[in-house]
Amino acid sequence: MAAATIGRHAARRMIGGGALPRTVHPKRKPLVNSTATKQQQQGGQRGLTAEKKMEAAVRMALIDTKMEELYNHIAGFKTKYTLRGSEAQKHTSLMNELSEHVKPRPDDPLWRSCRRSARINDYVKQAAVFFIAFVITDASYHWYNRDRNP
Repeated sequence: MAAATIGRHAARRMIGGGALPRTVHPKRKPLVNSTATKQQQQGGQRGLTAEKKMEAAVRMALIDTKMEELYNHIAGFKTKYTLRGSEAQKHTSLMNELSEHVKPRPDDPLWRSCRRSARINDYVKQAAVFFIAFVITDASYHWYNRDRNP
């Protein structure tokens, strides 16, 4: 596929930039065999029936209410009791994760704190990835050039 693209671009440059048709590839098999593709292969329908859509909507509403309840339980527990160690860290990280999925509560200082710490945690993760990439790139550059510079 890459060779076809390179050839197409080279031909465009040679003839003055005209548009060339893309090569047609045979239909590729999907990388993941999901139930939807299996149903399509067996001739079944892909969409949901009205009954299944209703059941899915009820389940999604139940999941949303359970997430709200779990966040409320953890927040109430955290305000009443003080935990230390791995249990406290586990509950705090779960509450930070749930704070992204519950309805926004701008008047709740605990919710704002969870959102802030989750946002900072995301930035720290991104910074760590960039730092590690920089260190690996720098180390590989110096390793590659160790014999060239006396």
